[in-house]
Order: sequence, then C-alpha cells, then structure tokens
Amino acid sequence: MVSRKNSIDNMDKLDEGKQRLHISILFPVKPCKKKYSELVEALQLHYAPKRSVITEWYHFYREIRTVKTHRDRFVCVLSLDTIRWKLLLDDTLTFGTTVLLAQ
Repeated sequence: MVSRKNSIDNMDKLDEGKQRLHISILFPVKPCKKKYSELVEALQLHYAPKRSVITEWYHFYREIRTVKTHRDRFVCVLSLDTIRWKLLLDDTLTFGTTVLLAQ
C-alpha cells in the first residue's frame, strides 16, 4: 500500500473530468495506488508526449518545397560519404546536375 503522504487519496477534490483523465491515463491501476511522482510523470507524458522524428521531418519538408530542397534531400540520403561531401560543398548545383554527378 502506498503511503498517504506520496499518493493522491482525495480524488473527490478533483472535478469529474480530471478524475476520469487520471483514471484513464493510469488504467488498470487506480490513481490512489500510485506515488505522487508516478502521477506527475504520467501527466507529463500525457500533456507533452515525445515527438516523432518522422512527423517532424514531414512538417519540415511540407513547409519547404523548392528545387534546391529536393536536391538537398537527395544528397542527404546518398550512401557514399565521399560523393555526399563533394555534392554538399558545391551550393550552385541543380537537382539534375546533382543526380548526374552522383551516378
């Protein structure tokens, strides 16, 4: 049993919506069985979830859609480091020229 000092025993002090939120986040364990630090962590994860790298890339590329961006994306996914570095050093290349040089 968790001590009263480290748990939320007075769920009745919260309004109904907040009570349901606590219960749904912590299900199947009741909130009164958790330590205060565990409740805080659960709420932090709920309100500030970890960002997906794929989602961030999607938003980034959705905003920037230029020919230079297509060239830069192509260069970044090249598997050979030597070719990638040569292409990254020349900022004047077009997408077509970059594809030809990478072959």
